[in-house]
Amino acid sequence: ENKIKGSFFYQNFPLDIFFEIVSKDLKNFDLKLEKIIRKRNNVKTSGRLLIDNNNISFRGKTISDNLDIFEIFDISKKLSNLIFWKDYIPVKLPKNKFDIITKVKIENIKIGKEKLQNTEFDFLFDGTQIILKDLKSNYKNSNLNSHIHYKFSKKKILGTLKVTDFLLEENFFGETKYDLYDGFFKYDLKFEFNDDFRNLNSFIKLMKINGDLISGPLKLKGIDLTKISKNIDNADTFQKFLSLLNQKNWTGFSELDSINGVFYVKNGKLFFKNIKASHENLKITSNGTYNLIKDQIDINNEVSVSTKKYKDLPPFTVNLFGSSKNYKTSYNLDKIKGHLFSHGINQILKEKKKLVIDPKSLKKMLKEKNFQENIKPAEILDLFNN
Repeated sequence: ENKIKGSFFYQNFPLDIFFEIVSKDLKNFDLKLEKIIRKRNNVKTSGRLLIDNNNISFRGKTISDNLDIFEIFDISKKLSNLIFWKDYIPVKLPKNKFDIITKVKIENIKIGKEKLQNTEFDFLFDGTQIILKDLKSNYKNSNLNSHIHYKFSKKKILGTLKVTDFLLEENFFGETKYDLYDGFFKYDLKFEFNDDFRNLNSFIKLMKINGDLISGPLKLKGIDLTKISKNIDNADTFQKFLSLLNQKNWTGFSELDSINGVFYVKNGKLFFKNIKASHENLKITSNGTYNLIKDQIDINNEVSVSTKKYKDLPPFTVNLFGSSKNYKTSYNLDKIKGHLFSHGINQILKEKKKLVIDPKSLKKMLKEKNFQENIKPAEILDLFNN
């Protein structure tokens, strides 16, 4: 039996490697590797290395208690910058004669302030590509399933990700005036990333993501939609309706039935496409963009309201623009304005069988400064004579 033990290390490099190789025939080798990252995080690999003429293969398993994903990226960059790699001439092995397959289990993977738990996947490497197959993980009690493929010649990371039972917690996006929380989401997406992580803005600009989302019931903090619906029924002037759009009159909580729609990332922008939120009295359809690099929002929301009194109110639009921390709103209420005016006229017609307009009175009203904001159907009676 032949046994070799040793270690690799490079001065000021954050990775130390220890190995042990045992063989009886110099063709089949029992291999043990221990990689220590920054003197604290261990990655242990064990398995069998087979060498048969031009065929070299490894089958084994890899385990670790804790890994930091950004430390892995940092080590990868440092490896690519080591001086000796520039002068290294790789040995060309015959095509399809070199492969590694190992089952990986990692208890905790740190990603910034977040953490993935109980991550498992099959690692495949053949000298030309890396594949993470059947990746399963947990994030805040939600389930993640993914498949990741990296081909060296294309220098791109491609894959799919499916997230189920993701519970959106309060203040998940930070402490804000309006918030969605206490609801379960499902995501399905495809992604494509450049392999250069050194320039964050360049990385964001080149990444591509396509996906869709759907949620069950969830809570909306900051707006009481039921109260707004009741107030609309009591708004007998357009001015009162406008006052409902004052954010001071929105305060409260609501329960939404669901949210669903499509999103994608391209050229550094997150695009929202037909994101629909539904409530007993209200439906919102959102389209727009969020610039991930410049932190700029430009979203158009079409709002449809249905109340006990107004079953067929036309939609109105609410536009959001600016930064995520300092955005502004604008409204387009022309359709609502026309509908309320028509509704008032119709109510009058039910009461008065014959109407003759007084042109002088109408002309005077149209010239009034606040006419559009103070349309009161009952007062329109003053324009008419039997």
